Amino acid sequence: MGDVYETPYSDCSGLISCHSFSEKQMCSSVISDHNYYVICRNILTRHDGIQADGLLAHVPEVVNNEWDLEYLLIECVMPRRQRGRIQIVHKLIEALTAVQNMNVP
Repeated sequence: MGDVYETPYSDCSGLISCHSFSEKQMCSSVISDHNYYVICRNILTRHDGIQADGLLAHVPEVVNNEWDLEYLLIECVMPRRQRGRIQIVHKLIEALTAVQNMNVP
């Protein structure tokens, strides 16, 4: 049984949904980051590698500067290190929780 299944980033521009995975590998792992990948890529950003559109695609600049949301979202979609998505999601949750309490004009 594997330890962690990490969903690889794949360039699937033009497709409505971009969340392919290895069922065999995912089901034989204790932990999977697949749901985080789907949420970050298809709901929060709908990220195609360059252009982003989704719930957090157009946040106010003050929010992005305070929490560096753009960086967190890119790392969630295309992590640069092993287990990076799982680590970055905790920072993203912390940032989004704090943003709820900000007074942004």
